[in-house]
Amino acid sequence: MSEFLSRLGGAALNDLKGTPLDKIVNHLMGGQQGASGLEALVEKLRSSGLKDQVESWISTGNNRPVAPQELEQALSPGEADRLASSAGMERPGVLALLSQVLPRLIDGMTPQGRLPTQGEMPEGGLGGMLRQILGHLGGERDAAPPPSETQAGTGAEEGLHRFGESPPTGMAGTEPGSSGSASPQGSGPKRDA
Repeated sequence: MSEFLSRLGGAALNDLKGTPLDKIVNHLMGGQQGASGLEALVEKLRSSGLKDQVESWISTGNNRPVAPQELEQALSPGEADRLASSAGMERPGVLALLSQVLPRLIDGMTPQGRLPTQGEMPEGGLGGMLRQILGHLGGERDAAPPPSETQAGTGAEEGLHRFGESPPTGMAGTEPGSSGSASPQGSGPKRDA
């Protein structure tokens, strides 16, 4: 996973506008920007059975992990496939990526332990926070599991080379026999209160 996140972090240091990651996050935020988009994302996850995890990400305490399978269940039918298609990745890879990024994104956007108002949004907004998170995740080589325990599965690895660009036509979801497994892992260190 560290190789995956390292390359993703490198791509994320460029402008995110129009990239698959931008499309995924924009979709999850209901197409809204800033504080209202963050609120839409939080409400979507809360109402989909992830209330306890989301509350831990907002609070100033430890972040509870979320398994890719839990995210898949929280999304509407076919939504994970649509997200994967827009990212040029396979569903297991997108879900593994989101299981690592969403806790950190929501945690980073809520430093006061509550949803911010538009005026309280951290500098750089969601895009800046994503660049920071992905750059940080890419640098966590020492904490990453060995390659045999990679969480993202082949879908994440296969889709990564084109993650910072628009997916080629007909590429998403066409790799036969590809399957990824993922397991929950901690979603970051405890924030200082």
